[in-house]
Amino acid sequence: MEHRQDDEAVTHDSGGSGGSVQENWLRRQSGYFREVIGYREAVDLLSDPRLHTNFRHLFEAVGITSGPLWENVASALLSLNGEEHRHVRSVVAGHFTPRATERLRPTAREVAHQLIETFASKGSCEFVTAFATPYVIKGVSHYIGFPETDVVACYPFVQQFGRAMKDMGNHVEELERGSAGLIAYARIALDERRRDPGDDVLGLLADEVARGSLPEPVALGVITALLSAGLEPTIKQLGILVSVLSGRPDIWDALASGELASTSVVEAVLRVRSTNQGAMRRVSESFEYQGVRFNEGDVILVDTGSANHDPRQFTSDGLDLGTGRGSHLAFGFGPHFCLGAALARVQLQEAIHALAEHLACPVIVDVAEDEGQGGLVGPSSLTISFARRGGSLGSTSIHPDGARGRRHVGD
Repeated sequence: MEHRQDDEAVTHDSGGSGGSVQENWLRRQSGYFREVIGYREAVDLLSDPRLHTNFRHLFEAVGITSGPLWENVASALLSLNGEEHRHVRSVVAGHFTPRATERLRPTAREVAHQLIETFASKGSCEFVTAFATPYVIKGVSHYIGFPETDVVACYPFVQQFGRAMKDMGNHVEELERGSAGLIAYARIALDERRRDPGDDVLGLLADEVARGSLPEPVALGVITALLSAGLEPTIKQLGILVSVLSGRPDIWDALASGELASTSVVEAVLRVRSTNQGAMRRVSESFEYQGVRFNEGDVILVDTGSANHDPRQFTSDGLDLGTGRGSHLAFGFGPHFCLGAALARVQLQEAIHALAEHLACPVIVDVAEDEGQGGLVGPSSLTISFARRGGSLGSTSIHPDGARGRRHVGD
């Protein structure tokens, strides 16, 4: 994330073993907009109940205050706070714990091998199209309960919505069309699952609506979020993962040999470069923090990308597998910590292990970067060349539909 160099920096003194040190942790970009760049401060403020998610206000600012798009936005998890948010999140949270998402691992591994087989002998590929996108779509559809063909059909609406989010004021109609496509499918999926119950995430939502414990608009909001936030962030992070590791053949080969675990490599890359660079919050109640006054209505950008490089927290600014102290903020922190973090981790870990196992460290031939929905960064296209390692690829056995005729993975 780029920062203005002339922003006024707010500083404070902090005692420590080396005495008092001056710490820059906040940039003031205007009277009501602040940018938090310190790790400890990011953790504190993202956990503060007086800071609310700002998603709904983004649409209010461009005059969207009614209609189907507004109803969907108002029902989204990123528009809910406090007890309402905790209740809706709790309905599906059990399906997204690290333990629950481990059930996706065998399928993710099979899908990775299956896709690598299609291009491994060619010596090059456009990675986003050949691997990242179909890999994530297959995994998410399998886990959530969507037929894979439906997710493929919906993905253009996700992309349309994401493009329009970059300049909302001038693309209201595109926002509405993208949202309408997602909502229409969400309603069909929910109705179908009511008639054909299942024990996956979609089946759970349908059951909660049928029992009256979850309003249908909220369930539709959750489904559209799973179709958008469940796809593009992981697709972009896979491109970032390959891009970063292309410059570290030592790590790539250690992954292939089993000397390094994919878990530690993925976490190191997530800290150094994450597709999600920040979280916007709005002050709902005035308060003071570390001598700085935050007034009701102020907007705060918690710059997690900068916080993940805070030298007070991390002893190395580069890709270091062993010297970081504490957890990175690639998935956020606090009550709005990314619901699908464990699911994304499984997919990232299995993908990079399979790629390293069967392909020599790739060389970047061409890359195009863009900003996707909600400010997500990363490659929109990534052409790589590589040599194929010896040995055969793993067997594949998943059902091509990804939703029917397979084992269910929810608790």
